[in-house]
Amino acid sequence: MIVDDEPDILSLLALHLQLKQYEVLKTSSPLKAIEIANEKKPDLILLDVMMPEMDGFEVAARLKESFETKEIPIIFLTARTQTEDKIKGFKAGADDYLVKPFDFEELEIRINRLIRKKNEDNGNTLILRYPPKVAIHKLTEWLESGVEFHALKIQIMNANNLEIRSVKEDFLLAVTLSMREKTANKFIFTSDESVDDLFVLFTSIHDLEKYCKNLIQIFKQNSRDKADLKILVYPKQNLKKKTAEELMARFLT
Repeated sequence: MIVDDEPDILSLLALHLQLKQYEVLKTSSPLKAIEIANEKKPDLILLDVMMPEMDGFEVAARLKESFETKEIPIIFLTARTQTEDKIKGFKAGADDYLVKPFDFEELEIRINRLIRKKNEDNGNTLILRYPPKVAIHKLTEWLESGVEFHALKIQIMNANNLEIRSVKEDFLLAVTLSMREKTANKFIFTSDESVDDLFVLFTSIHDLEKYCKNLIQIFKQNSRDKADLKILVYPKQNLKKKTAEELMARFLT
């Protein structure tokens, strides 16, 4: 289902997807969209943000609050590029976010990925950051079960002294988006709450260089572009004969 109050965009999107053999429902009314979603249960919703009657954030929130529609994936299509808007969208229940103008091929890839994941638990908010004690418990489970994992020590390089809360929001959004592409892998994401700019990511992914480059690229695309990431990579920490407590102490200092 496509929900957009601009007739030209609505028609163009519908035509493109119909040519790709999708069955398309469309409406310019946010209230009608909620009604259609409850009645038809579409596989996915493309949702504009700025609309009369009700904005897309509220539409998404209402759909995710309803038992009948909460599992339907939502992709926001919007001209709004501020990071705060993206975070607000994910908190409202969006599963993905594309800024207009967008590439149709990229849109189709995102649609297909979300439809494949429809029946999975695909968390809609920012990635959960574990307190160190919880991270130690999970690391202990990994060590006992023989999971191969690596450590990424990530520091936000805030050279321009931007307000750190905003930069951290940008970074957490980037981590969330990068992890959604790696759902088959294990992650433990943690930090010391007393240190604003240092984070540790334990992960089972194999191509660490590719992942780091992707994380940096997403951060730059979605941030205010005045901060950088410094990532130190420590492979195969499961072979170091260290306890979870020792690993955590090493990487959080």
